[in-house]
Amino acid sequence: KMFEDQNSSDIAEQYLNLPRTALTLECRMIVIGSYKCIPREKVMISYSGVRFDVPLVEDDTSFVTLDVKYRHVIKLLINFEQTMPVLFLYTSPSTGTKLRELLGMQDPKGPYYDPVGKVEMHRHITLLLDKLPKDSKAILTSLFLQEGKIDELTPQEANNIFIRTTRTLWDHLNQNLTSTISATDTTGVNDDVQTIITYPSFPVERGITINTAHYLCLAEDQYLNDTVIEFYLKYLTLEVLSEFDQRRTHMFSSFFYQRLITPHFGETQNTVPLTLAAERHARVQRWTRDVNIFEKDFVIIPINKDEHWFLAIICFPGLVGKVSKRITETSKNDSLVSFSNTDGDSFKSVQKNKKIKTLKRKAVELEEQKEVKIPCILIFDSLGGTNYSSIIATLRDYLSREYIVKFGVEETFSKDTIKGAYPKVPKQSNCTDCGLYLLQYVENFFKANYTFPIKTLETWFEEIVITRKREELSNLIIKLMNNTKGNKPINLPTITLPTQNGKLKRDVKNQM
Repeated sequence: KMFEDQNSSDIAEQYLNLPRTALTLECRMIVIGSYKCIPREKVMISYSGVRFDVPLVEDDTSFVTLDVKYRHVIKLLINFEQTMPVLFLYTSPSTGTKLRELLGMQDPKGPYYDPVGKVEMHRHITLLLDKLPKDSKAILTSLFLQEGKIDELTPQEANNIFIRTTRTLWDHLNQNLTSTISATDTTGVNDDVQTIITYPSFPVERGITINTAHYLCLAEDQYLNDTVIEFYLKYLTLEVLSEFDQRRTHMFSSFFYQRLITPHFGETQNTVPLTLAAERHARVQRWTRDVNIFEKDFVIIPINKDEHWFLAIICFPGLVGKVSKRITETSKNDSLVSFSNTDGDSFKSVQKNKKIKTLKRKAVELEEQKEVKIPCILIFDSLGGTNYSSIIATLRDYLSREYIVKFGVEETFSKDTIKGAYPKVPKQSNCTDCGLYLLQYVENFFKANYTFPIKTLETWFEEIVITRKREELSNLIIKLMNNTKGNKPINLPTITLPTQNGKLKRDVKNQM
């Protein structure tokens, strides 16, 4: 009786003139609390509620139809943008009880759904959508807006909800891994989590350690953690970049930016008050004691903000103050700059009143010119929609303080001397791949010569390059492990990867 919707007919009466009163959605994954599963059929949303078929927790060959009636839908949060369509469904407590019974959920430490539970990942149902039909916004609004059951999310808001859940789920899997290793450990090793590799192996104090817990984040739909990002950036620097690129590039740690902006406990109080820029610089001053970043062409900075990874690249910081006239002339004379401006009053975008033919001719002319080196701060973000002005301002402040420390004199790092820009780059189509995109941006940045102006990078690489990145990282770690482990037994946890030998697993299955 609980699932009978007594108000459905009354609600339907109000929308009899609508051409469609139901919506079917293709879902690549449904996450019910902490239970991740692949639906058998399309998800149906109508005045009756939400219906979907999923496998049982203990038997993925047996499916059950879950029917959440309209009156038991508390809230529906959705991002309608095609770059990352995702829907979060919140239901009544009684629905949670019913779904647990139907799915065979018993232990909160295992796959579990509880709309009023203390654990955030247990409280909602997530639908990861392949794509949204064009009329989905109109239909869902007509179905749920009348009773205030629907709210639209920005891509950033959707990403934040999903990542918070994913982080909790990752911690949950990590705890299970530790328990499993503890229960099955017959090697006499006391440590629950095993070290897989330390890279580079020499010098050890500068190596990055990857353990079995870190390895879990390579699984499909998991959020890449800072240690894995740190490891691969180090690998790119030492093994992939040419000697020329190595000499002209400084790669900051994935922990650098967070350390720059975050006060830490026990931070020394100076007798003379410092500016915010000076306080921040003091936290990371030792990070560059052996390097002069103003001698580098590129300074790579991975950034994590609100549980989302993106990339900053400072270009030609040592030319600030030396090419200011050239920058001004370039900005005035050449409007063919195909990336978004983050400062509001610099780097003019393509003028709308220019004819396409003229633009193409100027592009050819610029290509034939000698490479232009202009100081700038580029932000590469697979999600977009963020205001980067404060981040770029923070990096300018850091450069100003670093310059004083290195040279003993001041130099002006402002929006007039080092521009800020946001190139149009490939965007993520889910909520978890931002770290993979960051790594690919760095990799692609050095595959072709950097020149200004930057043209559109929206077709820089295809999405399959990102999808197979998890398998490539797994293979790389296993290769390095086999080269260094000696006779030490290492039990890698089993993870689900989206590709097999570089091909999507669903494509592999179709060929069999």
